[in-house]
Amino acid sequence: PTVEKRVLIGQIDRIDTVKKDASVYIKIIDYKTGNKDFKLSEIYNGLSLQLAIYLTAATEGSEALLGEKALPAGMFYFRLADKTADANTIKSEEDLLKQFKMKGLLLKDTDMIRAMDRGISGYSSILPAYVKQDGTISESLGSYATYEQFLSLSKHVRRVAGDLGREILRGNTAISPCKTGKGLPCEYCRFHSVCGFNAEKDPYRISHPLKDDVFWSLLEKSGIDS
Repeated sequence: PTVEKRVLIGQIDRIDTVKKDASVYIKIIDYKTGNKDFKLSEIYNGLSLQLAIYLTAATEGSEALLGEKALPAGMFYFRLADKTADANTIKSEEDLLKQFKMKGLLLKDTDMIRAMDRGISGYSSILPAYVKQDGTISESLGSYATYEQFLSLSKHVRRVAGDLGREILRGNTAISPCKTGKGLPCEYCRFHSVCGFNAEKDPYRISHPLKDDVFWSLLEKSGIDS
């Protein structure tokens, strides 16, 4: 059989590590100038793979990078300031931090969350997490994944990236943008003059949002079927 090889090239903006017991954990951050949302449904539908691919690459290549095997701790978008902060509206350091609160997914582990935000109590001002007064994590007020779920996520993005690569090699260049929410990606595309897509008359795909529990259920099912 013919062997196809595809190489994805990218640059991770920031990698942090922390040790817990005998294990090393990796957290990656991708800087964004815009207000980029983190949606598991966009990962599932192959519309936003970059962050998850970065974490997969960092953990699977951790022995070459760090000299030892590392586990996933989290992946986040961090919004770079595109405006100055108004001192009149900032009453505390916490108010300032909230303007830069990261969006993403973190390991469902209280120790790991406290390693990322040492002063967390209630809502974190920098992470999508909430720690209750008894020290436990609030399941509904945050964005978490177990280690097993992170593994399933990595398998999924590998599979989707592979499928997309095969379609590129087959010459599939169909003009088929995908609508998520209210907008199409065309408004950010530099090649609109080339494709000539007209949203008023040309067909486009629609990506419906998935609840987090549905997303993980679909990944679990795909893992069983594969």
